[in-house]
Amino acid sequence: MSQASGVNWIAGNCISCQACLLVCPSEALHLQDGKVTFDGSKCDSSFFCIQICFTNALEKIDSGVGGEV
Repeated sequence: MSQASGVNWIAGNCISCQACLLVCPSEALHLQDGKVTFDGSKCDSSFFCIQICFTNALEKIDSGVGGEV
């Protein structure tokens, strides 16, 4: 797992369909050796990737404030 700014990357759930690559404005998601990878240092927490990912490889990190995500 890799975490950044509010996005949790669960690599084991990713099937490298590349849908997230099309919507990530910060290019935090990219291809490496034919597989999607996540660079948390580039993530801007736009959450477009979470909205499009149907395998739940990306999820919001609970901020812990008020118990909501």
